[in-house]
Amino acid sequence: MLHKRDALWLLALPLYLFVCTVRHELSHVAMAVAEGATVRKIVLWPSWTPEGGFTWGYGGLDGPFTWLTWAAPYACDAATFLCCYLLLRLRPRLPKWLWLNIVIIGLVSPLLNSVYAYVSSPWRPASDVAQLLTLLPHTVVHGFFLAAILCYGYLLASLCSKTRELRGHLGAS
Repeated sequence: MLHKRDALWLLALPLYLFVCTVRHELSHVAMAVAEGATVRKIVLWPSWTPEGGFTWGYGGLDGPFTWLTWAAPYACDAATFLCCYLLLRLRPRLPKWLWLNIVIIGLVSPLLNSVYAYVSSPWRPASDVAQLLTLLPHTVVHGFFLAAILCYGYLLASLCSKTRELRGHLGAS
């Protein structure tokens, strides 16, 4: 059960957004470097760019890279989500503050990143998803994002339900 004092976690929202941005942008950079590109610039804070308008962060890359670089943040999101989900399923009795931070950073953040990227792609032609739609068949891109978002949502809801049930049986708060 969440209490009013739990709303204080909202004060950490800028930190959560920063962690998500770092994970997202560094996964682009890591894949681009692995593909032979060089990093010209990396910005990890909210900005306006001439090509894409508002962005939470961005990287400037030179040299060859493929669709894998555009898709890297979403593979990283899937891996993060899976690892954190398994951790919370295997260790459901973590302290509440730790459990909440793992849920926010490891489960909610990948879900929101995928939803935001997918939903905003039609009016952001320089976005990752818009680029993927130009490089890959539309059915693959749409299928991946819809499946990932539904899977994240279902697993997050089932985990919260299971944890609430467990805490109720244990009398934990």
